[in-house]
Amino acid sequence: MSTTPQPTGPESSPSAPADTRLPQGGVVSPAAAAAKPARWPVWLLGALTVLALLLVLLLGVRQHMTADQLARQAADALSVATEARALAQQGHVREQDLTARQAVLDARLSDTALQRSQLESLLQSLSRSRDEYLLADVESTLRLAQEYTQMSGGAQPMVAALRSLQRRLQSASPRLAPVQRAVAQDLARIESSSYLDTPALLARLNELLRLAPDLPLANAYDPGRPGRAQAGPAASAAPKIPQPAATAASPSQDGAASAAPVDASASWADKLQAWWLRQWAYASQTLSGLVRVSRIDGPEAALLAPDQSFFLRENLQLLLLNARQALLARQPEAARTDLLRAESLLRKYFSPDAGATREALELLRGVQLQVQNLKLPRPDATLAALAAVMP
Repeated sequence: MSTTPQPTGPESSPSAPADTRLPQGGVVSPAAAAAKPARWPVWLLGALTVLALLLVLLLGVRQHMTADQLARQAADALSVATEARALAQQGHVREQDLTARQAVLDARLSDTALQRSQLESLLQSLSRSRDEYLLADVESTLRLAQEYTQMSGGAQPMVAALRSLQRRLQSASPRLAPVQRAVAQDLARIESSSYLDTPALLARLNELLRLAPDLPLANAYDPGRPGRAQAGPAASAAPKIPQPAATAASPSQDGAASAAPVDASASWADKLQAWWLRQWAYASQTLSGLVRVSRIDGPEAALLAPDQSFFLRENLQLLLLNARQALLARQPEAARTDLLRAESLLRKYFSPDAGATREALELLRGVQLQVQNLKLPRPDATLAALAAVMP
């Protein structure tokens, strides 16, 4: 707001009364008019001052109202923030409480799961221990039944053991179902099979032992064997001549050889012929005892000395005794080996055309056939199932 300077002097003193009177004649001069002060700026200044005061007042009121509104808003915001802080704190407390409860529940759940797993493992361990004990018992029972079967030579111990195991496995866990099926399969197979008659085999071996000392050797002289001992004409004719007169050298000499003793009145030619025939028969008989032609297929039989025949028969009897002992001991492989060796001795050193030898070979082949088919009952399917189930 600008201020106008006030004139100093008598004209400007307020005590001096303004001369408002017009000059005479009613005319004012310009100098006099310029000397009088103007009043409208003062009024303008006052109006502006009043307006400024009003504006300042209005601004103050508005500022006060704004400050009050801001204070109220700040108070409201503060209360809202306080409530939000309180709610957040409550939420945090609730969250902590829920977290703690959840942790407790998780701990209880983990404890429950741990107890459940421990209980399941305990049940599985108990079930597995029971199954393993049962499997071990089944295996030991089968091994013991096999030993009794080998000792007795029959299938009854194995059949009894399999029936007992079948009854025990009926109440077992489903894990042992393959073993139960294998036991039923072995039981059906063993019950439907036929096995060795040991007493009959022993009787046949005893018959072979009885025949062994009297079996003829292949290189022994036996004139009654057809087609095996063939000598020359003199050798074959000599044993049939009981006396020199009964020997015939040719068809033309049959009559003279079989005739009565020569008469004293016979001619010297007849006497000479009779004497010659007697000498020929005697010589033929003597030579037939020294020279013998026979057919022997194996060179071992021809080279066998007469004093070794005793040991040969003893070896044959020992082989038969060993085979009998192996059958009694339930060792079929050893019995087969001894029987094969006995058959080899019979075919190599003894006469195959003799009736006793043929009978011995027939008995031996029958025993070998039965021993070859000898198979002790074995629970192979059950043992395989046990091996597959057991850990």
